[in-house]
Amino acid sequence: MKKYTLLVLCILLFTACIKHPEQPPLHRPQWLINKVIRVTLSYGANPLPGSPVVSATKTLWEIEYNQHYKPYIRRIYQSGRNDTLNLVFQMADTLLYDAKLRVKEMRSAFETVIFTYSGNDTLPSRKEAQPAGYTLDYAYHGDTVIIMSNDPKFGHDTTRVVYPNGNLSYSLSQDYPTLPDVYYYDAYDNGPIIERSMNLSIGGLYNLPFTVGATPRLSRNNWTHSTFFYVDRVTTYNEYGLPIASYVQEYFPEEKHICRYEYFETRP
Repeated sequence: MKKYTLLVLCILLFTACIKHPEQPPLHRPQWLINKVIRVTLSYGANPLPGSPVVSATKTLWEIEYNQHYKPYIRRIYQSGRNDTLNLVFQMADTLLYDAKLRVKEMRSAFETVIFTYSGNDTLPSRKEAQPAGYTLDYAYHGDTVIIMSNDPKFGHDTTRVVYPNGNLSYSLSQDYPTLPDVYYYDAYDNGPIIERSMNLSIGGLYNLPFTVGATPRLSRNNWTHSTFFYVDRVTTYNEYGLPIASYVQEYFPEEKHICRYEYFETRP
């Protein structure tokens, strides 16, 4: 009996010493975006001042969150041309997370994107898309993200994407130095980037109108102007400093994207 008791005590002591993976501290934002409503107005290729709208379409995102207040399912609805009252379901995508609440997969009916991380890093070191088969390897140095791409169709390339003051600005090719730098955005406001209000921790997942050059590193603020693409954007905020609407103006061809962001309160 004594031997049995000692054996049980040893087992209990041994199992008590085993370290189980710990969940990171739960971040619970008070407000999260659960709907994005976008209306796109097109004026044609070369409209004259005062020209009427050629077409109008509406897109709706419905975002569902998991028990950790991370976006889980996004359902996308789209209207027909010049029929913004009737929305038709188009597709859904799902975000899956690892034990550290980092996005490990983004799944849709068309592809699966897999993210790989080094150690405890919060930004991925690799992104792989299936069935397309391309991979992107990332390295982060100060204000620069280095992207090494490997695509079955387009081959290899290495690009440096620069974030002065924490905001995405421009990129340059290391493999083709004669190519001109690409300046994505020239100016930013002082408000928090919209994706943070969806509790997204990496970029390139839910792309808002005229998202270009996105890497896993999110900008700090919301862009307002792009000389290279000739696009302007204005974002408005509520009394809590949260983005509630944005207005994007493209000039060639002329299009306007009017977005509204609806929230729900996680702790009423």
